[in-house]
Amino acid sequence: MMETKLVLLGTGTPNACPDASGPSSAVVVGDRAYLVDFGPGVVRQAAKAYRNGIDALRPDRLVTAFCTHLHTDHTVGYPDLIFTPWVLERKEPLRVFGPKGIRDMTEHLLKAYKVDIDFRINGFEKANEVGYRVETQEINSGVIYRDDRVTVEAFPVSHGTLESYGFKFTTPDRVIVISGDTGFLHAADLFHTKAIALMGPTAFGYPTGKQVEVIEVDLPCRPCTKDGHGKCKQSIWQKCMVDILPKRVVNTALRILNLMD
Repeated sequence: MMETKLVLLGTGTPNACPDASGPSSAVVVGDRAYLVDFGPGVVRQAAKAYRNGIDALRPDRLVTAFCTHLHTDHTVGYPDLIFTPWVLERKEPLRVFGPKGIRDMTEHLLKAYKVDIDFRINGFEKANEVGYRVETQEINSGVIYRDDRVTVEAFPVSHGTLESYGFKFTTPDRVIVISGDTGFLHAADLFHTKAIALMGPTAFGYPTGKQVEVIEVDLPCRPCTKDGHGKCKQSIWQKCMVDILPKRVVNTALRILNLMD
């Protein structure tokens, strides 16, 4: 049986923190990777994981991605995901599933890089004519993707007025639920799935399910206000989130999945 792994490629916030790349995760099943979101640094983080032994995250193998919502911190790495793997000889189109607007975003990015695309295809480099192409699908709730390794189900989550989704990945050996930014509607509570909730300045949105583990930093200034939108008083903006280090998240995930050595 192929082993399913969850790889955290980025756990950062909109803050330009040098110690954490932008939001992105990868569900890896055997030699295939399924990305969720593409924040700043996504392809370089995938390349780093590849060097550390995750073959499925070799950049030219990045061909399937899911977008939770269209906020910049979750999508700034999109052109990187489109073009860098192509430069590294990806030979098939990138498939992207996301909320309404992902198709327009894709078309505008391809137009923005029209000069580069033309040069790489018709100039002296002679790149292939397929690897930069993107097949987009704007999604609704329900099963949005299925292959011989994974079934992906989308469900709406609360993130202000912005259309946002979480995703449930069902593989032969795991069920993994990933959501981008959300509030009081927690996916893991709905699906009774083990999960980790990273809580920052907010005063609400805590999960209620016993199977969800909360990670937070105990600061006397939390919450900033009753809605968590007050002005940060720390010298490091949103220190309550910045101090939740990736290693802590990884170790917690390994422990709740009973994968700790």
